[in-house]
Amino acid sequence: MKHCIIFVFSFLLLVSCEKDCGCVAPPFSDSCLGDTFDKFKLNNPKALAIVEYKYKDEKVYLLDDGASHFDGVSPIINNQCDTICGFGGWVAQDCFKEMTFVGDVWRK
Repeated sequence: MKHCIIFVFSFLLLVSCEKDCGCVAPPFSDSCLGDTFDKFKLNNPKALAIVEYKYKDEKVYLLDDGASHFDGVSPIINNQCDTICGFGGWVAQDCFKEMTFVGDVWRK
């Protein structure tokens, strides 16, 4: 009987564990940012990092896929998931010069 109880308890413990999906954690999961970050990480094989910056008293996020000046532009989005500017590309992005690094949200 003792072995049966241990087996059932172990089985329930294993079944109740969730597999890590690599999804973003709160506070982003309840906003458009959670979906945007998850799509970026899962659908972009070149995804390197999601980095938080401060720009004009607002939090903004660089979706870094390693784009260089020749490859294209990595978007920088605000809390409403609107692209406010980009990083990289041939066109000078003055907004990036005014940003202050806050920290990494996710890094590969």
